[in-house]
Amino acid sequence: MPLHRTGTTKRYTRTSRTAAFFLVVVLVGLTAACAELAKFGQLSDREGAFSIGNAKIEQQQDDDSWKQLGKTDGHGRIWILKKDIDSGGRIRITKSGYYPLVMEEGEFLQDDNLLMTPSGGGDWGAGYD
Repeated sequence: MPLHRTGTTKRYTRTSRTAAFFLVVVLVGLTAACAELAKFGQLSDREGAFSIGNAKIEQQQDDDSWKQLGKTDGHGRIWILKKDIDSGGRIRITKSGYYPLVMEEGEFLQDDNLLMTPSGGGDWGAGYD
């Protein structure tokens, strides 16, 4: 009489599907939690649409001084923990060759794509008819 293990295989398949589903739910939950704990974004050049790396991100304090929150990475990505951002202070982003970008804290937290204007550009082609 042959030994059939089809019931055992079905049980393992069901268990592995349940474990995989549980793992996906946990990973999605952790990803959503990370989005709530950190500010993610991208800083780009307004005219050339390329990323701006090593730009300084600061927040204005009550005594009008500026506290550095971080810098963009080499690909222009912004990643700052929200616990480091004080409520209500203005945010300033600076980089040599660009006009400073100043905005309210709420606008900074909501916008994912920020654009900086080059300080030497903007009037290319002026004087040509």
